[in-house]
Amino acid sequence: MQNQKVPKFQIQLDPEYEEEIFSRFIELADEAIKQSVERASISKQFLTQKEVMEELRIGHVVMNDLYENGLQFIKIGNKKLIDIDDLKETLNKLKF
Repeated sequence: MQNQKVPKFQIQLDPEYEEEIFSRFIELADEAIKQSVERASISKQFLTQKEVMEELRIGHVVMNDLYENGLQFIKIGNKKLIDIDDLKETLNKLKF
């Protein structure tokens, strides 16, 4: 089936209709991109404790210090999820 040639044909559209189809395609592409960005930003709003430790290159002792300094987390099962905004806020409090 790989070597079989598929017949090709062209369709000629009225320029106005062609523009309408193209505009709709652009709208759909923009919406798909917008939805992808929203999904990506939601999933990366929270990091696991392990991800925070890897990103900041810190160990458990420093992580516990962050908790003692007000860093909050959400516990789901065995995982601690940390809101990136809360992490930034806690780190800003520790600036001197």
